[in-house]
Amino acid sequence: MSTEMVMNASSIQISEKTKMLMKCRAALSDLYNNVDDIVSNDDEVNYNNLFDKFESAFQNLDEKLVALLNARIEVVSINKNYKMM
Repeated sequence: MSTEMVMNASSIQISEKTKMLMKCRAALSDLYNNVDDIVSNDDEVNYNNLFDKFESAFQNLDEKLVALLNARIEVVSINKNYKMM
């Protein structure tokens, strides 16, 4: 393994597009946590079946978002040969 590439990888900066995908994932996590807090602390309504569906949809969307993020990171890192952006 090239030492230069490892050194470059340790100091790599992410692009704005990659950062935006990461922000989308963070926003999705915030949304999930907010809904979970409401559902967990609401004694007036039983959300059991509905929340299960919400959680499943969240996990599906999160997996797709991670796949998009991984694809972007892989392609950009290969194209840039681990050089700083």
